[in-house]
Parts: sequence; C-alpha cells; structure tokens
Amino acid sequence: MQTAEVVIIGGGIVGSSIAYHLIAAGCKDVLVIERESAQGKGSTGKSMGGVRAQFSTPINIQMSLYSIPFYASFDVRLGHPAGYRPQGYLFCATNDEHLAYLRTNFEKQVAMGLKDVGSHAHCRQRGGTMGGRSSAHGGDRSSRETAAAHARSD
Repeated sequence: MQTAEVVIIGGGIVGSSIAYHLIAAGCKDVLVIERESAQGKGSTGKSMGGVRAQFSTPINIQMSLYSIPFYASFDVRLGHPAGYRPQGYLFCATNDEHLAYLRTNFEKQVAMGLKDVGSHAHCRQRGGTMGGRSSAHGGDRSSRETAAAHARSD
C-alpha cells in the first residue's frame, strides 16, 4: 500500500497547482491521484484557460494578483510551456445594474492593487454598450499543458 503525507484527488489545473506549490514550500511527500490517463485530460482540458483579475471577491482578486505574474513567467519557472498569452480582459455592461456591479468590483480591485484597469470608454468604442471595465492583466493559457507542466516540474 502506498502512503503519502498529502494526497490530492484530481490532477487538473487546481490539483496540479496545489501539488506544485506544496512541493515548492517544502512538502516532499505529495501524491496526486488522477482517474484519466494523463493530468489535465478531465474538465481542465476542456476549459478555455482564461486568466483574469476582474473578480468580485477579495480572495479571487488576491489569487489573480499572484497567478497572472506566475503564468507570465511559467515557462521559465517550470521549464515547460503553459501557452500563456497576455491579452487582457474586457467586461461590458448593457444595463445600469450590471454597470453598477462592475463599478463596485472595480473599486475593490483597485483597492487591492490591480493596476491598468480601464473605464467604460473602452466598451463604448466597441459597439454601443453602456460601459464597463477592462484590464490589461490577464490572458489565456493552455489548461491541459499547464496541468501537465505542473506534474512534470517536481
């Protein structure tokens, strides 16, 4: 029977990232259990791979402020490509309620250190919506390659 100090169920992007960060923090006995034939072949491999900072909760904003620079340097840190492409994100509102929601989130994001957040003018230039928020931070990456790279980096 195999034992480990930490057992992680699921080798997708979350499980692989947790394993990577535990090992980087000094935990040497980590076991990842994955039902697929390779890591990242489950729901992770089917995702779009978006990485963004425009969230509404402090914990998600904090994780984004960490993960965006992490993915930007992923290839160097782990020695495997993640396919990260920094291109930013744009959320546009089509009604007053959604615009107010984006403004509230904007205030939280800036207060927590997010920089380069654009205003509603970006949306108006793109087709008559009421307004919105954009950020140069974020982009996308290959979810499957990223999960697999986390697994290979130990």
